[in-house]
This record gives sequence, C-alpha cells and structure tokens, in this order.
Amino acid sequence: MIKYVLRPGFVASRNDLQSHFISYGKLIKLYGLNPAECTMYSPRRCANKGLIYLYPSHSGDYNIKGNKS
Repeated sequence: MIKYVLRPGFVASRNDLQSHFISYGKLIKLYGLNPAECTMYSPRRCANKGLIYLYPSHSGDYNIKGNKS
C-alpha cells in the first residue's frame, strides 16, 4: 500500500554550498523507507489526502514528522 509520495530535487549542501540532486532512490534510502510503500510525485497525486509527501531536506534531517498533505 502506498504511504509516501517522493519528490526528488536539488538541495544546496550546508557543507560546500553547492547544489546536489537527490534522486527518488536516494530519498528512499535517506528516509529509510520500504520501496513498496513509495511512489514518485506527479501533479495528479497532489489531491490525494492522507499520503505523506517527502522532499530533499536542506537541513539534512530525514526523519519523517508526519507532514501529510
């Protein structure tokens, strides 16, 4: 069952201030998720209530805090 919608993207590193792309697969690893519970972001999924949307973190904090849409 899908619980998480992942939106890959760029973040600025706090260490070197360079922009780095965080992929879908990397987000799964960083958040410690089961891939079977994840799907890639698409505009059509924005209306799905109850799913947790996860993004690259500028702070480096990849703990899920229940940021449901």
